[in-house]
Amino acid sequence: MASNNPERRDMSKEEKDFYRIVGDNLRVIIKAKGYRQLDFALKAGVPYSTLINYLDGARRLNLYKYSKIMDAL
Repeated sequence: MASNNPERRDMSKEEKDFYRIVGDNLRVIIKAKGYRQLDFALKAGVPYSTLINYLDGARRLNLYKYSKIMDAL
């Protein structure tokens, strides 16, 4: 079933590839800064499961959440 929420809508292959790269890079930065993923999720104010979906490229990263994550970095 398709969702009206743009973050949950099915992604094209190109979108999946893009968000996987974004997630991989974010994972590297979080690790380089010395954070555990759970601690970073708390610092960024993002649910842990949502952060994991972003890191795996399974969910779109909207501008608001991106801003929260960048502020936490």
